[in-house]
Amino acid sequence: MLDYGSTFDASVLRSLAGIELPETGTREDFKNAALKELNVADFIRGRLIGEGKYFASVGDSYRVLLPSENSEQVKKYMKSADGKLKRAMRLYDNTPKEFKSPSVSTRVHVKQRSIRDASDRHKALF
Repeated sequence: MLDYGSTFDASVLRSLAGIELPETGTREDFKNAALKELNVADFIRGRLIGEGKYFASVGDSYRVLLPSENSEQVKKYMKSADGKLKRAMRLYDNTPKEFKSPSVSTRVHVKQRSIRDASDRHKALF
């Protein structure tokens, strides 16, 4: 069921996890069920990453990406990380000096340097 390329409906995951979507209910009921499903999917995703597999949500289905599709997912992860890192650096840069932590300052500078170095390596390749 979790081999490369496997696809199954989200209802299968919910059934296996004992998650019931109410036929009628409050917004909170549906939100809670969705959150439980997300937690189960994230758990599975975390385990499969250790096997070189990515558990993708596709509409109301789940799919284990083919190995040839992993690179695209890696790029998505890196783009997301880059955005978060840029926001973190902007927040740090705009934090009043008296509240800046020396250990955080060192980490920010190391991250900035690694981004610059990676960008230089990327430019050299292309």
